[in-house]
Amino acid sequence: MNLTPKGQLYVVMVAAAGLLVIGHCITMLLASPIGWEWAILAGLTLLSGSFTVRVPTFRARISVSETFVFTSVLLFGTCAGTLTVAVDVLVVALSSQRRTRNEPLRVLFNVSSASLSIWTASTLFYLVTGIAPLSVEATRVPELLWPLVMLTTVHFILNSGMVAIALGTERNESAFEIGRAHV
Repeated sequence: MNLTPKGQLYVVMVAAAGLLVIGHCITMLLASPIGWEWAILAGLTLLSGSFTVRVPTFRARISVSETFVFTSVLLFGTCAGTLTVAVDVLVVALSSQRRTRNEPLRVLFNVSSASLSIWTASTLFYLVTGIAPLSVEATRVPELLWPLVMLTTVHFILNSGMVAIALGTERNESAFEIGRAHV
């Protein structure tokens, strides 16, 4: 990354916030472990991480693994989804053929921004719905429709926005124009 000092500060701040969220989630899951079924979803997430679906009308790609991340959030809660996406992004980034000069910082930023966005979106989801994860308490699916739309929209906007800002500082371009060009 060829970032301006302001861009470097932004990337480091996102990375630090993401590491705090990941640390919090590890602590929460160690304090109250979740079912072994979560490992199946995490495995499916890792296996599908490199597969993407191209949206025909947009210049965007959607990772197939997002399905399993959102399912982890719904079934096992915010921290399960956050750790699932963190490991998924880490594995995809480390297995990528493209290497750059500041690869560790780029990987850390990507893991952190994805973790922050899913953690924020799923926290809002559970605040709005007032429910527990579905592995703890059954809920009628129709009641979840609009909160699910909110969950996916907030995650997409936050994650895309953080990446667009970082790319904007790297390329010395407007984050809005970068975002608009890829959606």
